Amino acid sequence: MSEPQGQYMGLLHFSAGAVRQFLEFARGNAKLLRDIDMTTLLRTFIQEGREVKGVPSYGDWCEVDTESDLALAETLMASGKLTLRAD
Repeated sequence: MSEPQGQYMGLLHFSAGAVRQFLEFARGNAKLLRDIDMTTLLRTFIQEGREVKGVPSYGDWCEVDTESDLALAETLMASGKLTLRAD
């Protein structure tokens, strides 16, 4: 089997069942949850045999972590260099 081609963008969507699984996991791992990042959480779920699926993303996207990132994204959108769409 070939390696997956992709990158974690930091966007997550949890089904109602996944939220229940997360809450179950959280109840038994309070200290771990204080220190865990999303990539490690996803890896942990996979190692435990929980279902984790990727969803393809098409089109432009940008990461906005700061006010300057937001200003850049707004400038790119206003100039037409960044277009966002919902599919």
